[in-house]
Parts: sequence; structure tokens; C-alpha cells
Amino acid sequence: MQTSTEKVNIIMTDGYNLSANLFLPESPKAVIMVGSALGIGQYYYFGIAKYLSEQGFAVITHDYRGIGESAPVKLYKKFDAGFVQLGKDFDQVFEFANTRFPFLPKQLLGHSLGGIIPMFAKNIKKCSAAFLVGSQTAYYKDFGNSKSQFIKTTLVWHIVIPFLTQLFGYFPAKKLNLKSENIPFKLIFDIQKRRNSIEATDFLKKLGVDSQHLKLNCPVFAVTMSDDIICTPSAMNRLLADFKNADINYAVINNNLIGKVGHSGFFKRKYEVNLWSKVSDWFNKNLLKNRIALGSEFT
Repeated sequence: MQTSTEKVNIIMTDGYNLSANLFLPESPKAVIMVGSALGIGQYYYFGIAKYLSEQGFAVITHDYRGIGESAPVKLYKKFDAGFVQLGKDFDQVFEFANTRFPFLPKQLLGHSLGGIIPMFAKNIKKCSAAFLVGSQTAYYKDFGNSKSQFIKTTLVWHIVIPFLTQLFGYFPAKKLNLKSENIPFKLIFDIQKRRNSIEATDFLKKLGVDSQHLKLNCPVFAVTMSDDIICTPSAMNRLLADFKNADINYAVINNNLIGKVGHSGFFKRKYEVNLWSKVSDWFNKNLLKNRIALGSEFT
């Protein structure tokens, strides 16, 4: 199928511009919005975005405020890119999709944090299907598939990363030659505060986040890999338990059959056949059950 790519800017309510890309088939049957993991630039999802556009879906990728091509020239401590702001921004991504494709179903492909931030958007109620990869609430007691993994991951997320972020005024991933984008100060410390609350809803209330997750009432398929030390089965189940009005399906995929995948490997091109096809199959399946009648999403 012939497809094209279009680079666009999505304007936020305060005038800030988010860098985004559209992957377009000739006649799209639905729109998939991609939610990125923490510190991962939208470029990481270009492979699967092109693949899904070849299956007939329009796909929107974007960089969060303060990340990648949506970052200011220089990050600083008071730059506002915490959970509250990112939720408002994702609402505008929904609005962009609604404006550009007013009569097509809106679907969500979320990776890790990208399965959380959209739940802070009021427009999440318009989502007709969601596929989540490695999404969890980042509660530290869920980290690791062994004691050593738990200790190492907890030290990194709750001591090393906050220390470096405090020191530089942002998390300096590029200075450290990590495969990540620099991350805003406020976003790091919003996540770091997660350790103080067992329940994610209590944590969000303390941050002032008006979570809209109970408005998610579509089919959701959540997957994690058996070698993912961030989104362990207990971490995934902790998140899914809060989606009380959604039709939940989930799976732990055994990586022994396909090699090392971890928390982010799902989106590598080599998994097109074994993993990416599961995404397109899920969205195609739910197009029939959840297709939005012409104009009904505006009633």
C-alpha cells in the first residue's frame, strides 16, 4: 500500500508547539495516536508507524513537551512539563486528530508512560481501542523479576536519576550517552514521587492530576515481555485494575521464543512479524466492533 509522511506542528492551548509526524495511507480506516515512553523520541516509533500506515491506518507520532524536537533550546528546572501539562497537551493531540480526521475512529498505541499520559486527557473517552506495551504506574515495589533487579532498578530510578536531575536542572541523558532524550526536571520528579503512594490514584491526586482513566470504556489489550524488569506482571496488573470501565485483555509474552526484548525492544523492526502484527490485528478486530457512526463522536 502506498503511504506518505507529513511533518507537522501541533499547537497547544498556551501556544507551545509540539513536533509531530503523520504517516498516511491513501484512504485511512482509523487514526492511531502513539504515546511515547519516558525520554524516548518519536523517531523510535517511525518503523511501526510506517508499518501500521501500510496496513491502512493513519498514525500520529509526537514528542512530548520538553522532549526531543519539542524541547526548548535549553531545559531548565522551572520548565513546565509535568504530568498535568502533558495531559493537557495530549488533549490537543486528540483535537488535532479530530480536526484532521473528523469521522475516523481514534485509537491509542501507548508504550510505557505513553499508556499513562493519555489517561489524563479529557478526550480519552473518544478512544475506540487501545494497545498498551509495557505500561505501568512505576511503583517501585513492582520493579524487577529478582531481588537484584529490584535493588538495581530502584537505586537507578529513585536515587541516581533524581540526583543527576537535581544537579543539572534536567536529566542529562545525552551527556551520559544514553539511548534517550534529555528529560525535564518536573517530569522526573513527578515520577519520583510515585514511591510515596501505593495506589496510583492517590499519587495523582497529590500531583493535582485530574485523571480521566475511568472514562476509558473501550477494548484494551496490554502486553509486557517476560524479560521486562520495569513492567512486571504485578506492575501491569496494578495499572489495569484502575481501568474499571474498559474491556481488559492482557498477555505476558515469553521472550525466550524470540530473543531479548525487555522494556523497549517491542518497537524494533526485527519484531515486525512476531509482535507488530499483534498490534494491527487488535486494531483491525476492534474496528468492526467499535466503529464510530458518522458524526457520532461530536454528539
